[in-house]
Amino acid sequence: MQGRSVVPHFILFAMTAAAAWALAFGTEVRYSGKAGVHEALPETVGDWRGESLFYCLNTKCNRVLVESERGPDGKCPDCGGDVSSGSPIEWALLPADTKILKRLYTRSTSGDQVVVSLVLGGESRTSIHRPQICLVGDGREITRTKTITVPESGGGAVKATMLELLWRGQLSDGRWASQPSFYAYWFVAPGRQTARHDVRMFWMAYDRIVLGVTHRWAYIGISGRRTEGSDAHEQLARSFIADLAPMMRNF
Repeated sequence: MQGRSVVPHFILFAMTAAAAWALAFGTEVRYSGKAGVHEALPETVGDWRGESLFYCLNTKCNRVLVESERGPDGKCPDCGGDVSSGSPIEWALLPADTKILKRLYTRSTSGDQVVVSLVLGGESRTSIHRPQICLVGDGREITRTKTITVPESGGGAVKATMLELLWRGQLSDGRWASQPSFYAYWFVAPGRQTARHDVRMFWMAYDRIVLGVTHRWAYIGISGRRTEGSDAHEQLARSFIADLAPMMRNF
């Protein structure tokens, strides 16, 4: 535990030292526009088939729908409003050059479902933040955090952060309920891949300050339901990530 707690301090020290070096030598930063992932989510991942997810931008409607549920004109079938791959809240918080894609994947053999999100940053560093910031509140809390190492189907391995979440709240009929879920994610840039936000911040600073370049970072998130006391969700996520990670990587 002591060794792990030292890592963020070391990263902070390294970033501070690099910043001092940059100030002394005047490094100019160039935006490459390059991403370390393909800028689309695959239609199929193994025996999973995906359908694009959309959000109605009419805040009085707020419907979430899949591609096949859109109206003939591509709009929300309930209110006729425009739809987007990002929610109104996401677009209110993120820079305009952020790219958001989401798909609902269903497994043909079991009917299991997961939602995959791809958030691809632009020139601004504010496009991507710690996912935990958006995952808590309104009755939802993170009950466990761990790092998993997933051997990829084509060789190699990817590390991802696995969060176990629990929502407690009151339903529309007045009953109280709880709903456990999971969220697994990792970050990718050209030549970089990590499960940790602080490591991503280090590489962003290193690239900007030492190499004089900034890239388009992305994070890939996978969410779904889980059962308390069971690790079936982790096995499902591992299997899915093993196929998805090499399909997404573009370096």
